[in-house]
Amino acid sequence: MKSTTIRRGFTIVELMVVVAIIALLISLLVPALASSFASARATQDQAQIRGVMAGTIMSSQDFNDKFLSPDLIARKPYEQLNQYMWGKGDRVMNWNSTESLCSAIIMREYLEPDAFVSPVDVNPYIGAKGQIEEGGGEAVPYNFDAWDPVSASQNVGSSPEGFWDIAFYCDLAPNSNEDTDHNSYANSALVGHRLKKWNVNSGHDRITWSTRGTKDGAMVGMPDYDDSPALEMIGEENLWKGHMTHADGSVTVETSFIPVMHYSTANRLQVVDNVFAAEFANEYFSPASGQPQNVGAADNFQCYSNNNYASGSPAPIAPNGLIVDSYFMSRCSWCTDSDWNE
Repeated sequence: MKSTTIRRGFTIVELMVVVAIIALLISLLVPALASSFASARATQDQAQIRGVMAGTIMSSQDFNDKFLSPDLIARKPYEQLNQYMWGKGDRVMNWNSTESLCSAIIMREYLEPDAFVSPVDVNPYIGAKGQIEEGGGEAVPYNFDAWDPVSASQNVGSSPEGFWDIAFYCDLAPNSNEDTDHNSYANSALVGHRLKKWNVNSGHDRITWSTRGTKDGAMVGMPDYDDSPALEMIGEENLWKGHMTHADGSVTVETSFIPVMHYSTANRLQVVDNVFAAEFANEYFSPASGQPQNVGAADNFQCYSNNNYASGSPAPIAPNGLIVDSYFMSRCSWCTDSDWNE
């Protein structure tokens, strides 16, 4: 007699075993994939910030080895002719903020707007100028037609409008009147000794651009460190990790806020340097007293500053190149997440 084979499907027990195996494999695979994606984004961010530094170095070819800073463009009329002249006229320091620096670099076409947005940025309100909606409306592209230095030089003391697109924003402050910011990176505060060292001849100990840090350089164990979203960008196990570019063009991966030391002219020795803290004071004066303090001022200080158009407050940098109020320079290194949580 011809035998027959009876085919049957999985029993419920066998099916549950298969499902359990698949679930186990997924549980093992997902973290590995997440880690791989995070590593890929970090690598992309390193390439991105290297590109920002490359554009900055490129600008030095047009400014006698100085990296482009807003005050090199935002000038008063040349006195002898009473009109704007390239490279002539008094430089106006007031507008040496992060947002003016980035916007000026774009206006002079050293970089495109999307170069300033990091792939690891966790802030949902940061995006490339012209590529995401602003205030719920239509995306507004970078305004290259804003360039009108002849007219702008007449009013440069009160506004830099005409030298770059002033609707390029870097304002992470709480209660900001605008929803979208257009840059991910912190930059060396362009005041005092830092402005003097903002050039292609400065060495590895001069930090130029970086991943944003914690508010006021708060260290491990402090609320402004432990609760900072900055830890989520590249960091691991609640520890900050970031990329920093140096004046010599190099890019380093850092896990500390004190990657370099600086020479203190006051103490005549090398001192520890928290790059996200304004540790100097003789370039800072209180609006109340108007008196500077007496502390060394050659330190690195990475800031995320703006011209406060939204709030109507004065620029954080005074005409003489001193910092009016360190709060307006350092508060935006990275505020707590209360300013952008959905």
